[in-house]
Amino acid sequence: MKKLFSDLVGWLRLPQNKWALSFGLAYTALIADVALIVEDLTLFAGSADQPSGWVWCWRSGVFLLAAIAAGFFYYKSRQHARDNGTLYYLRLLDVSMPDWNWASVERRDRRDFRSASALINYLASPDPRVVDASPAAGKISTSFEMALNDDSDERGTQIAPNLIAPAALAVGYEWLVSNRDIILEELNGDLTKPDFSFSMHQLFEEARNSSIQAGCDAIVGIDPICHHDIWCNEPASDAIKRVWLTFKLSNRVGGSVPEADTECPIRRGCQLVRVVGAAHHDELVPVSVPKGRQSTSINATSIEDGSVETSATKLALVIAGWISATLLEFPDAHVFVSLQAPKAVNLAAGVLLKELRVDWRRVVTVGFFGGANRVMQVRSDQPSPDSIFEGGLEGPFGPYLKSAMRKPDGGRPA
Repeated sequence: MKKLFSDLVGWLRLPQNKWALSFGLAYTALIADVALIVEDLTLFAGSADQPSGWVWCWRSGVFLLAAIAAGFFYYKSRQHARDNGTLYYLRLLDVSMPDWNWASVERRDRRDFRSASALINYLASPDPRVVDASPAAGKISTSFEMALNDDSDERGTQIAPNLIAPAALAVGYEWLVSNRDIILEELNGDLTKPDFSFSMHQLFEEARNSSIQAGCDAIVGIDPICHHDIWCNEPASDAIKRVWLTFKLSNRVGGSVPEADTECPIRRGCQLVRVVGAAHHDELVPVSVPKGRQSTSINATSIEDGSVETSATKLALVIAGWISATLLEFPDAHVFVSLQAPKAVNLAAGVLLKELRVDWRRVVTVGFFGGANRVMQVRSDQPSPDSIFEGGLEGPFGPYLKSAMRKPDGGRPA
């Protein structure tokens, strides 16, 4: 009996059960009161036992209150089902990376939980020049799509990505968004609530208002977030073969624009460096997203501490827009994409890349492993290592190849 009572108390502590029980009780009271009214109208109509006026008033009041309560609790239970339905956790990390967000997932209030997860080991890549995560990213995309297809559209769906940035673009690109009420959430360590969230409906509405299908001019310049081009050497545009496109769109960025990523040997091997972010007098400033559920789009604005605040959907548009625009501007170049942005934004940007029909055959994604940037393949149709590193050790990426082929202990692979 004690265990039964304990289980009942535990069951009642869940918010979705509280709302369901409240609705059940209010609905039962409503039906009981209706039964009494019907009985009075049929059995006692015109007889001496017919209830007095005050009884009618009392039962009518009970009926009205029970109807209001039943409607309110039904609305709250449906709202809770939408806001706390199935939580999808998408994870692709290196084995050396701790999963700081798992504690947040475990403590979340939800009706159901599903995950699509994979781990990679950059040190075990068959080709030391690249980190091949395309099988892992493909596995996550397939598992995620199958789970979504099996789920019900009647209850809410929240997606919490914890994906290395290039993998987030690839998974988003493969995702066929059929339910635009789905919520994307940005996790934040061990907090029980997401840092911020937004719906896919908001993302597509933002893209439609920005004429994303018509081109990139309307979406790539969201003041004060803009691009800064740094020429390592300035050949004719048709001779540009290597572009370093880096996005500084997080609350942890800093430093001067000309010095962005100068420690990266891949960046040093490129002819053009394009930095996309917010800057003040050539100094990069943090970019943040307002906390909580975003219901409307927010234009990028500077705030008191010198940083920039804007909506997650606009950041996703900036990323997708500049990747597409750079590929169009330099049709013969490999574009090396380095992302520093919230994980939910990266996933949303991948969805928009599909809307823009971006060709991945010239997109070279870059991830951060072991304290350094490395080329990371997340799709089978991306450029091959031989085409990327043409010229080998004597080519423009020679310093990168030497560091990538060196073992962690400083030795060289056999």
